[in-house]
Amino acid sequence: MFKKILLATNGSESSKKAEDYALYLVKREGAELTVVHVLDDKLCHYGYVDQLVPGTTKEQFVSYIISECESTAQKVILEFTKKAEEQGLSFSLRLRKGEPYKEIVAVATEENMDLIIIGGRPPHKRRSRFKIPGTGTAEKVAKLSPCSVMMVV
Repeated sequence: MFKKILLATNGSESSKKAEDYALYLVKREGAELTVVHVLDDKLCHYGYVDQLVPGTTKEQFVSYIISECESTAQKVILEFTKKAEEQGLSFSLRLRKGEPYKEIVAVATEENMDLIIIGGRPPHKRRSRFKIPGTGTAEKVAKLSPCSVMMVV
C-alpha cells in the first residue's frame, strides 16, 4: 500500500509513538523509510531577547539555543537509529533547518512520499487553553501535504 514513508520526529512523547508506528508499518509493508528532523532556525518560541542586553550577550544566547537544538537532534537520531537497528530496519535521514512544517512538506514533495507519519497533541493536551486549532506543526503539515498524513497522539 505505502511504498515511501516519511517520519517526522523531534523526540517528543508523541514523536516517539510515531516512530514506533512507522517502524511497525515499514516492517509490515516493506516500505522505504525516510526520517526527517528539523532544526527550527527561527527561535520564535523563545520570545524576544531584552533589547537592553548587549549584542554579544544576545549572540551568545542564540548560539546557546542553536547548540542545544543540534544536541537534541543528535540524541533523537541516535535513539531512533538504535530502535531501527534492533528491528533490522534501515532508513535514510534528512536533517533540515527552517520552519518544521515547511521543511517536512518540502521533503515529502521533493521525494514523492506516499505517507507522512508525525506526532501531535490532541486538542485537550495543548499547552495553552487559548491555542487556535490548526496551528500546530502536525496540523499545518496535514493541510499542506502532497500525500496522506497520519498524526499519532
